[in-house]
Amino acid sequence: MAEIMLSLDLAIMAAGTTIFEAAICGFPVLLVSLANNQISQGEAWAGLGACVYAGYLPEFVDNDFKNIIQQFFNDFDSWQKIRYNALSLVDGRGANRLATSLLDLVEERKING
Repeated sequence: MAEIMLSLDLAIMAAGTTIFEAAICGFPVLLVSLANNQISQGEAWAGLGACVYAGYLPEFVDNDFKNIIQQFFNDFDSWQKIRYNALSLVDGRGANRLATSLLDLVEERKING
């Protein structure tokens, strides 16, 4: 998946956890919430300037989507800012930190019973 992501100019994706992978790959993202539990994440990433959030799909109007895509082609500099903002939020080492924390927890339980 990383190879595909690295070749993109723009990603249109659900506002789920894949946004972290997209951010580290460094391309601009247009997020759409496919479920209610994705709305807050889409809004949060947009609030940080790290994506364009189009909204909740059941409430989405096709013309809005067309306008956002047109904006991408007309104002590429703004999308580049989004790209850099997203890159500044991730370091690509989250999985390593999680694994280290889990191993530390296992070790602690061995020691403390």
